[in-house]
Amino acid sequence: MLESILLRDAVRNWRAGKSDLSGLHTALETMRIAAKVDNRATSLAADLDFHRAICLAAGNDVAATLWEAIARHVMIIFNRSDYRDDDLDAIVQQHEAFLDFIETAIDGDMTDAEIERGLHDHLLQVSRAKHQTTG
Repeated sequence: MLESILLRDAVRNWRAGKSDLSGLHTALETMRIAAKVDNRATSLAADLDFHRAICLAAGNDVAATLWEAIARHVMIIFNRSDYRDDDLDAIVQQHEAFLDFIETAIDGDMTDAEIERGLHDHLLQVSRAKHQTTG
């Protein structure tokens, strides 16, 4: 729910030109490099940085403080094999698709509910991928 609020606010700020997407692009490039050299720790940190860039773009100090407070715990959870895709290239692809979604949200007139659904879909991709390979 917290990331939904942050993404909603970030999209509003991106639409208004109050922020740019450079943090997302930087994190995504780091993910690509990490995937090429099979560096899981760097990939994980870049994944968190991607979401932190959304947090910063939102400009919502209260939500950002709450997000930062739980970010370390999220990193621990994402480090567990049952919550993380071992295919680092797949993680890059998931974030490329999410960035495409964000750019579409910025350029279009998506509702808050549609933006929340896009985030929800992104966050569940790993879970669905794990279920397909083990189920």
